[in-house]
Amino acid sequence: MPLRLDRYGSILRKEISDIIFKRMQDQNLGLVSVTAIDISKDVSKALVHVSVLASDKKRDEVVKKLNGASKFVKGEIGRVIRNVTIPDFTFVLDNSLERGVQMSQRIDEIIRQDSQGS
Repeated sequence: MPLRLDRYGSILRKEISDIIFKRMQDQNLGLVSVTAIDISKDVSKALVHVSVLASDKKRDEVVKKLNGASKFVKGEIGRVIRNVTIPDFTFVLDNSLERGVQMSQRIDEIIRQDSQGS
């Protein structure tokens, strides 16, 4: 991603996180983290990767709620960031944190087994 889009993505990531945390509390979303944003070159669309601390069923519901509120999020960002194109947002589940925890647990298990076998 070019540097300018990367900076814009960082700003959007912070603003979207604030909107989810502060203005969408009544949605019963639970713990949601915006982990990354991929913006198209023409800035018309953005893929927002979110991590949700909940069961699989609840995660899917949260992503569905976020996608349902994408126009609200866009409008809220438009109030804060002016004179810049605000992309249409699509929220997707990011499982990378969960995979990282699983890998760490597996490594710990292998180390434990190795130390017992020596």
